[in-house]
Amino acid sequence: MMKLSRKQLGSFSAVLLFVFLSWFLGHVFDYDEVSHLDEYAELLGERFTLVDKVVAVGVTMDQNYHGDADRIYLKEFGSSGPQVKFRRSIADGVLEIVGVHQEKWFIGAGIYYRVKHKGAQKVPELPIYVHIPGPVNSDNLGLDEALYQRIQIADS
Repeated sequence: MMKLSRKQLGSFSAVLLFVFLSWFLGHVFDYDEVSHLDEYAELLGERFTLVDKVVAVGVTMDQNYHGDADRIYLKEFGSSGPQVKFRRSIADGVLEIVGVHQEKWFIGAGIYYRVKHKGAQKVPELPIYVHIPGPVNSDNLGLDEALYQRIQIADS
């Protein structure tokens, strides 16, 4: 059996740590499309309105934070950091669910709705995501009731 010196062991450990962190940081914002699953399929096409002002935060997914925003997250209040390319307040509009996504995290599995925005205020043509803090089978689709209200479609 080959013995490793402390220096070799340290170098090997550093390489392993680098590989893990590169993989981990490259997957922090990855999502699996789960719209096809039974529990989410019926959510497609559901609509909700903004009850209160939210902030559209445009972020880049570039590892070096270069370039324009790649996607938008709707939040109760803004975010900061080198990945943030713009913040825009949105006070009105209708959001329609066009996809359901689940985070690829080993420490959790948050759900996000991918939505289309229709309203007087223009939002850049980028994928828009809303984090779902509650159960998707609730009356308000898991959305924060202080910010969003589901549009109930009357049965014919």
